[in-house]
Amino acid sequence: MMSAGPGSIGKDDAREVNDSARVSVGAYGALLIVGALVVLVYVKIASQIIFPFNVDSAVYIGLARNLLNGNGYVHTSFSYDKELAPHDAFPPGFPILIAGVSSLGMDGSEAALWLARISWVLVPAATAWCLAPLMGWGVAALCGILTLISPGAVLWGYPAMSDIPFFVLVLVSLGCLFRSMAVGTERTYLALSGFLAGVGYSLRTVGIAVFA
Repeated sequence: MMSAGPGSIGKDDAREVNDSARVSVGAYGALLIVGALVVLVYVKIASQIIFPFNVDSAVYIGLARNLLNGNGYVHTSFSYDKELAPHDAFPPGFPILIAGVSSLGMDGSEAALWLARISWVLVPAATAWCLAPLMGWGVAALCGILTLISPGAVLWGYPAMSDIPFFVLVLVSLGCLFRSMAVGTERTYLALSGFLAGVGYSLRTVGIAVFA
């Protein structure tokens, strides 16, 4: 095998990375089913005792509604007269997603919940996609299931928040980045990885770390 320079990957190594990442659609479908079952059961139980909205959720939903109403990226101020004020605390990605789903006829609060919980369902498949090129499908799938039921996923997957949608975008972006090392797919996966990382950054400013 030809030696590769520092920071590069040889052709044989690249093929091994590519081969280890090839898994059938059915395998990812099984992880989606597991994710859906776990989320459905938890939501059924938690909805009886845990309110799924908080202050940040209200801000996201308010921003989305103002976008739909043509008021721009503004929120209701906390002043006495409740005037609309420009918003500079949260990036616009999640409110834009909420507004997009709401434009199909769904209320903003329901749209925010659906975005968060569908993303939670995607966590095991996204984790497996990210890790399969590095450690093989079996271990990656196990990591995906453990991530699905981890305290962080449970805590932020249930309420109307942007954390889990951002997390899923980063996982898929990194999975594309790892696959970009395979011969013949560099440009496609690298471009897709950058696009998804950019979308993630539009949801949460911490996403800038993905580009570091």
